[in-house]
Amino acid sequence: MVNAYIKKLTRLCSKLFFVVTFSVFLLSINFNSYAKTDDNNTLENDKNSYIALINVQGMILPGKASYINKSLNNASQNGAKFAILKLDTPGGLLASTQEIIKKIFDSKIPVIVFVTPSGATATSAGVFITLSGDLAVMSKGTSIGAAHPVMGTGQDVKGDMRKKIENMTIAMIKSIAETRSRNVMWAKDAVKKSISVTATKAQKENVIDFIAKDIPDLLGKLDNKVIKFKDKDFDFKGSVNLPIKEYKISLQDKILDVLSNPSLAVLLWLGAIVGLGLELYHPGVVLPGLIGGICLILAMIVNQVIPISVGALLLIIFGFILIGAELYVTSGLFGIFGVVAVVLGSMSLVDLSNFPELQVNNWLILPSAIFLYLLFIAVAFFVVKVMKKKSRVGIKSLIGAIGTVTQDFEGEENKGTILLDGASWSAVSSETIKKGDSVIVVSNKTNLILEVVKVKKD
Repeated sequence: MVNAYIKKLTRLCSKLFFVVTFSVFLLSINFNSYAKTDDNNTLENDKNSYIALINVQGMILPGKASYINKSLNNASQNGAKFAILKLDTPGGLLASTQEIIKKIFDSKIPVIVFVTPSGATATSAGVFITLSGDLAVMSKGTSIGAAHPVMGTGQDVKGDMRKKIENMTIAMIKSIAETRSRNVMWAKDAVKKSISVTATKAQKENVIDFIAKDIPDLLGKLDNKVIKFKDKDFDFKGSVNLPIKEYKISLQDKILDVLSNPSLAVLLWLGAIVGLGLELYHPGVVLPGLIGGICLILAMIVNQVIPISVGALLLIIFGFILIGAELYVTSGLFGIFGVVAVVLGSMSLVDLSNFPELQVNNWLILPSAIFLYLLFIAVAFFVVKVMKKKSRVGIKSLIGAIGTVTQDFEGEENKGTILLDGASWSAVSSETIKKGDSVIVVSNKTNLILEVVKVKKD
């Protein structure tokens, strides 16, 4: 029954592994044509002029950058006159922000960045994106600013890294503001002093072009507007009559955003090392190996999104090797130093040299490391205990069993027969044993002959 259960569990895990692996393969495909419209029709065959709507809410992460990139590509290839990028963000990764800005500048159609609805904000990375638009528009009740780079925990970048990142982001935002003929001094102060302003103040300061209540109001104000785009006049006349088609973010890009969490990267690598480590220490357990394999695949995908320190990863692996050694050399030191190595490796797993905004939640690391350490020890101890149990199958399972002699032991080999668990066995002994004596099995002479000794009576 137990074997049948293990087989079922193994088949289930194998199917799960196949499904996850196949899903990861699908997610690795570049679905450039996945963008959707508000009428659930793809835009690939729509050659009529329309307005592309891209809705960006939440943190600016690699998934958002991919979504904007694919949407603008699709829109420009399929007849969109221009694109409206609705923005509401508290900030995000600098690398993803740079990718978005580059795409907006390279776009073959004008991109209007619209901070809306009331209550929305273009904070930190949002400032860079808003200023990079061919037109920058805000709704009343929105705000923009506070573009000073910070770490993922919200804390300021410290030391030499602070100066390096600050100078780089100031130069970057000044370049954007100059290119779009916006207020360069305000843009600089938004980074250096973290100033923020309302929509009304932003218009007065020449940070944005104008204020609009919503998209219909925006299109009404665009109708008689002409701007310079790629050194040519671009006329928005007739925009109010164009259909609006919204691009939805794909499941692929949503998952990409989830995988961009550096704390998740740490947990996946820990899970991969623990699972595969248990499978290597005790081959055939199956389940830990499957879980570890899935975590490893996901961790490698995360590694393509955020930078991972190889040295820190090796430190984590070394830590679990020490923990594994604790199973064989119970000194206590291996386990303690193993946990310390895992914690230190986890804290420095995400490479912050060029991405200070990425930060692992340190409060998550210690409990996770201790939990995985205890899990590793518990599972390994259970497996070792099971493996050390005597086999319940075959002739070796009879060692230690007590039987009754049914025929005197005699002859050159001093051989006789015994009754053991209802079965008759041939047995040999170095002692004189008579019929009716109780004997205990000490070994198997051959596959069919047991070696016994007389049970001594008190």
